[in-house]
Formats: sequence, structure tokens, C-alpha cells
Amino acid sequence: MKNDIAIQIINYNTKKYLSICLNTLLRDLATTNIRYSISVLDNNSNDDLTELQNVFNKKNFSFYFSNKNLGFGGGHNYLSRKNKAKYLLILNPDIKIIEPKTIQRLLERINNKEEIKVVGPKLLTEKETPQAYDHGELDGLIAKVALRSGNSYWKNRDNSIKCSWVSGAVLLIEKEIFDLVDGFDENFFYTKRRKICV
Repeated sequence: MKNDIAIQIINYNTKKYLSICLNTLLRDLATTNIRYSISVLDNNSNDDLTELQNVFNKKNFSFYFSNKNLGFGGGHNYLSRKNKAKYLLILNPDIKIIEPKTIQRLLERINNKEEIKVVGPKLLTEKETPQAYDHGELDGLIAKVALRSGNSYWKNRDNSIKCSWVSGAVLLIEKEIFDLVDGFDENFFYTKRRKICV
């Protein structure tokens, strides 16, 4: 049976965060009936992940190792080809899941309306203040002009809204849609990393 969700994490010298991320992820999933797999790609970093491989030696875990840095998009595209699931959860290794049933709520949100293909949660800093630029609210020509001036039209939100984009730090997407657009544009090598919580 196909999994509900394939969770993908790219590691590049982030081992000290990765263990925390995986533990909070498993704690969140333990309270649900979600069928999942978790894939970690070491993107030719200097980390030795042997210890983590031993700790997370479970049937739904896979560790992959690249002999070159594929970048953020390339790494996630690589992992997406290894996974069969209805949805992909793209997750940065420095994410801590702090609210109960976060992943279940993301799945419920994307399943509630057929037109929703991608969702992202509100992101918080380590001090639990809103993480700016976890989404952008403009689209079309106005968005192109605004983005050139460095303005993504982010607003602090406590409610669900339609937006133009969500952060690659955490996003849930229909795998069929991800495949349809050929995944991430690999010309964008990486995204700026910040320690954040969801």
C-alpha cells in the first residue's frame, strides 16, 4: 500500500540539528495513523551520520549519500524519485515540530479542498516569535514588481489564507503536482537556513 506521505530532509553539515528534527518528527507522527516514510540525503557534507543511521534503523527510514552537493532543489528532486506516496513533505533539518499533530493538520488541510495542492505552516523562531517570510501574498504582475524591490508582502497570520508561495523550510505538496512541474528548479542551488519551529 502506498504511503500517505514521504518526508524528505537534506543534510549538509547540519547533524547537530538533524537528530532533534527527527525526534520531534517521530513524536508528532506517533500520535497519528499516517503511513509515512522518512528519507535523509547527506548532500556530500562533512558529517558522519553512522550514529543516526543506527538510532533510526527502522523500516520506514532511508539514508542516502551523494558524492557531490546537489543543492537544495537537486537533493529534494533526487529523494522524490526514491519515494512513492500521495504527498511529499519537504523539511529542513533544523526544524523542530512543537505543536501536536502538526503533520496531521497539514494533511487535513490539503485534503479538505481539491484545489489546494501545496500547504505550509506558520513558522516560528527559536524564541517562538513569527518567522518573517514563511509565505508571500502577492501574485501576478504586482508580485513581480514588488519582489524586485525586495518585498514579498508577508504578513503575520494566525489564520489560513491563499498565498502565492510558501517557504521551502516546510512544505507539503501533492507528489503528482511536484512530478508534473519536474520538481524544484535546480538552478536555485540552496535557500538561506534559519533555525525555526513549526
